[in-house]
Amino acid sequence: MKIKSDFVTNSSSTSYIVCIPNNFVITRKDFELPFCQDFIDELEEEPDMDELVKGFNEVLNNLRDDGPLYQDDPIPHIESPVIYPMTEILNFHDFVIDSFSSESDNGKIMCITDAQLHKMMKIKSGELLKDIEVKHEDQN
Repeated sequence: MKIKSDFVTNSSSTSYIVCIPNNFVITRKDFELPFCQDFIDELEEEPDMDELVKGFNEVLNNLRDDGPLYQDDPIPHIESPVIYPMTEILNFHDFVIDSFSSESDNGKIMCITDAQLHKMMKIKSGELLKDIEVKHEDQN
């Protein structure tokens, strides 16, 4: 098991909350990160880097559009779990909002949608409370 002092991506029970810009794409340069290089070194065969980048971007788009990425989800064309290098890449670009451990061994990455982000901003600014007050006044 790898031990890092700043950001731990290798705990099977750690989940991550991320916010990924719509125009963000993973590039070959992202695979120069130490943990990503370790991921590549541990693959049975030397991957085609263009296919690897393409596969990671497919996973990224699915994460952004369709929901969580689970610990054992593989990258297309390479039957290897993608969560650890993906988390490393997202953290490097400062897209990880928070992480938490669960009792289970089912770590995942969850992406905040634009609607959820908007709601969070309303909550933080107090606008949601104002909306609730207006709804209660309208009901009376």
